[in-house]
Amino acid sequence: CSTAYEQKRLTLGSAASSLAPVAGAAEGLERIQWGDDSSQFANDGECDDKRFVGDGMTNTPLLDSDIKHDATDCRAKYAQGRLSLKE
Repeated sequence: CSTAYEQKRLTLGSAASSLAPVAGAAEGLERIQWGDDSSQFANDGECDDKRFVGDGMTNTPLLDSDIKHDATDCRAKYAQGRLSLKE
């Protein structure tokens, strides 16, 4: 936890405030085309869309067929600040 806090990935606060999106994430949430949850790996708690990078990604090989088809997982990890779009 201390490492994440020092990297500004965590803040101290109430349980309610800990669920708030990372600063700046709201703008990205609006501009990204998330797609749907039709991937066989959707809703497993890991992002499987290879357009993203970060510690919210799956550790399994990424498939082109999962692009824009793991919306719920990727959107949640992005809002937590655990993903960013690849440049």
